[in-house]
Amino acid sequence: MTFRTSIKLLEEVCGRINVATGSPTEYSDRTSDKFKANIGYHHVYASNGGYCLHITCNEGGGVHAKFHSNTKNKLIGKLNAFLDGLHQSRFGE
Repeated sequence: MTFRTSIKLLEEVCGRINVATGSPTEYSDRTSDKFKANIGYHHVYASNGGYCLHITCNEGGGVHAKFHSNTKNKLIGKLNAFLDGLHQSRFGE
């Protein structure tokens, strides 16, 4: 049986990264009339057959790409390794 990595699974891992880093869990602040992106929010970006982990850098929605990959399977490995490193540095597991 082959396991297929889905975008939904990538987004779930990003959610766990946001919790582990104490980052916002939503992309933008919806409490005001003006758009304001939440700085530090991690999310998956897909374009031209490639995938990457973005972190929001400013209130205008600018991003920084942390990890690049040409497949979802490779990106999930990088995300899980990043999450494991966060847990080890925080909890010493």
